[in-house]
Amino acid sequence: ERIRYQNLSSALLGITGLWTGFALFGLYRETVRLIRAGIHAEQTIRQLSLRDPLTGLANRRFMHEHEKQLIAGAKRSGKQMAVLAIDLDDFKAVNDRFGHAAGDEVIVTSAERMKQLLRESDVIARLGGDEFVIVLGQVDDAEAAREVAGRVVESLSQPVPLAGGKIARLGASVGI
Repeated sequence: ERIRYQNLSSALLGITGLWTGFALFGLYRETVRLIRAGIHAEQTIRQLSLRDPLTGLANRRFMHEHEKQLIAGAKRSGKQMAVLAIDLDDFKAVNDRFGHAAGDEVIVTSAERMKQLLRESDVIARLGGDEFVIVLGQVDDAEAAREVAGRVVESLSQPVPLAGGKIARLGASVGI
């Protein structure tokens, strides 16, 4: 009788050990999953903190954190670098006349228009409101920067179609 209970106890201990092993393995897998999710969430938060939520462009913080790298890149290329400060003219009037949703449409459209004018090596950021900055990392001379600025002004001066068939008209000022 005693041997039977010892064998039963041994079997129960073995089963308990097996279940404990499975539970620990499951806990390990879940811990690894949670760590990976946490790392991914942290990367996402960092990415979002460097991007403008409306346009997806770089933001002021991105520019501040990457200014040294942008300057170093221009030095490495042996070319000049140009910074264009862009402000949308009459933007407040668009917000006042058509509302903030229309203002957001204008900001998004303006950002897309400027992105289409730039090279992959150039950086565009929305600093806030209707203010943008473009960093031309490699320009031959001041005339090349003026040419880009002219194209930006021309593009942003085109009418912006809004929801409901309305049209916003504005301009842009660029400082180099």
